[in-house]
Amino acid sequence: MRGPRVLSQDAGDKMWDMLRYVVTNGTGKNAQISGVDVIGKTGTTSNNKDVWFMGASRQLACGVWMGYDKPRDLGYGSAGGAWCALRWRNFMAQGLEVWRQRNPIEKMIESTRLTDQRLRAGAPDDEGRDADYLQR
Repeated sequence: MRGPRVLSQDAGDKMWDMLRYVVTNGTGKNAQISGVDVIGKTGTTSNNKDVWFMGASRQLACGVWMGYDKPRDLGYGSAGGAWCALRWRNFMAQGLEVWRQRNPIEKMIESTRLTDQRLRAGAPDDEGRDADYLQR
């Protein structure tokens, strides 16, 4: 879904590039999905009690966290990029397939809802028209 813009296009592009680097060259390599542009951020607490990977494609965003309800050491080798990124990739690969298979009616309804939300927030539609123009 698209909402009102909160970052400039340039700032958004730079952020996307930085987070893409985590997946292509950094600690999130395990999150790579063949043929899909993904971004992400890994994390591990300094006391090794929590690990996570937060990531997104252009269509979906998802996070995976691992740890205990009563915090304790996760053990040797625990890291967000090693443990969570793999689970994230497996989940997202399936989720993206479901996303691709949505039927045309669902896509049309999503588009209509998004346009309505953006207009109510004072943002223009995809063609730059504002709410006043569309009400004429």
